[in-house]
Amino acid sequence: MKLARARITKYKSVVDSDWFTLEQITCLVGKNESGKTAILEALEKLNAARGERANLAETDFPRVLSDAYSEDEVAVEAVGTLDENELEELRRLAGDPAAVKGREVAVQKNYANELKWTMPFDWMAATQALLASGSLSKEDAAPLESGCSDRGAARRS
Repeated sequence: MKLARARITKYKSVVDSDWFTLEQITCLVGKNESGKTAILEALEKLNAARGERANLAETDFPRVLSDAYSEDEVAVEAVGTLDENELEELRRLAGDPAAVKGREVAVQKNYANELKWTMPFDWMAATQALLASGSLSKEDAAPLESGCSDRGAARRS
């Protein structure tokens, strides 16, 4: 997946970066202490190579806004685009190519360090395809047969 755009809000010196695009080469320009490094650190929180750098902390929240601190506050969000191989594999796993409604995958991380993933996905079509394929055991299929509903977007925390 290729990172396409991102937004950093209420992280260190960055109150709101607004959405910015990311290309093969992206240049951050600004005065000292304007938030260039903070933007890079916030992006790292989405998928840190070193575990100790993955979590947001209350001390990362801008001090000027400290009265408004909430663990539900989203600090970093990004949108990526699936390449053709990733899209094809997702369609295969869904059991119905029509279940995957787009290429964009969005992710957010809040100060409680919860990740929320979103993508256009038709749960009803995927569930019906899996049930029709007969590849699920009766035990696994039973809750799907009785409680299937279209939730519109895939979400994972």
